[in-house]
Amino acid sequence: MPEPGKETAFVMDSSALLAFLEGESGGALVQRVLKQCEECGTQVEITGDGLLEVYAASATRAASSLEELASLIDQLPVSVEPLTQDLAMLAARVLAECPDLRAQASSAVVLSRQRGATLLTADPLQASLVSSLYVGPKLHEGNSEEPPEFQRGSQA
Repeated sequence: MPEPGKETAFVMDSSALLAFLEGESGGALVQRVLKQCEECGTQVEITGDGLLEVYAASATRAASSLEELASLIDQLPVSVEPLTQDLAMLAARVLAECPDLRAQASSAVVLSRQRGATLLTADPLQASLVSSLYVGPKLHEGNSEEPPEFQRGSQA
């Protein structure tokens, strides 16, 4: 859940967190955003089902490293938003409007809309649905490689 008193500057989906963790090209941008959020006292949120995707991807490679991964994520300015019934229903509505979207991606889109936060994603379809910072292999028109500047107490 969001940390009390901390503004949510970004919502991150599993593709963005995996890009960071796996050292993909967009991961450097995610790292800069995380560092900037930490310095400004803001946070990045990920949905519970998004975090599950990250853990599942890690478990298929090395199940023994799940605890290490959890420890690493705990050190980041990231909070986990549980997948509530309300969030699931809103995400289902997004899926009905955009059937090519992955289920987890729809909850990240909804959370981003609810928070008025920028979505960090490597999914071009998701990036087209909300205000986003695309960290995938090819930048979409209208998105910047540089994360926007945030200051403590500013509105994202």
